[in-house]
Order: sequence, then structure tokens, then C-alpha cells
Amino acid sequence: MRRVDVLVASGCTLCPGVLAAAEEACAGRDGVVLSVIDIDGDVALERCWRAAIPVVLVDGEEVARYAATAGEIAARLDA
Repeated sequence: MRRVDVLVASGCTLCPGVLAAAEEACAGRDGVVLSVIDIDGDVALERCWRAAIPVVLVDGEEVARYAATAGEIAARLDA
């Protein structure tokens, strides 16, 4: 099972585009779970990620911050 996590927060203008890219990259892929993690209110997550959101993690490894395309995320899933 592969996992794609997208870390987001309210007020982030870049988050919707990166989330859409992740959704596109994951669509139709068996064995891939997409999770949206809202960091708002989680002190540890905010401390670690607030300055970098949106962040895309594939299987726990950071693959993008601030911007990502569906092709970039798909390429990491295919690797």
C-alpha cells in the first residue's frame, strides 16, 4: 500500500492546487491512499511544517513543498 499525504492549512492559497495535483496523481491507482492532513491547531505539526505548506509526502518522505504537479507526484509513485 502506497500513501500520499498532503499537509495543508486554512488560508493557504497554494494548497488547493497542490491538493488537486495529488488527487489527479492518485486517481485510478490501486493500492494508493491519499490523505489530507490539516495542520491547523496541531502545535507539533505547525511548528514543523507551517512555513513549508503545502507539503506532499509519499510513503512518509517529503517530495514537494510549496508547489507540485500531478506528473511530479505520479513519477515518485512510479519510482
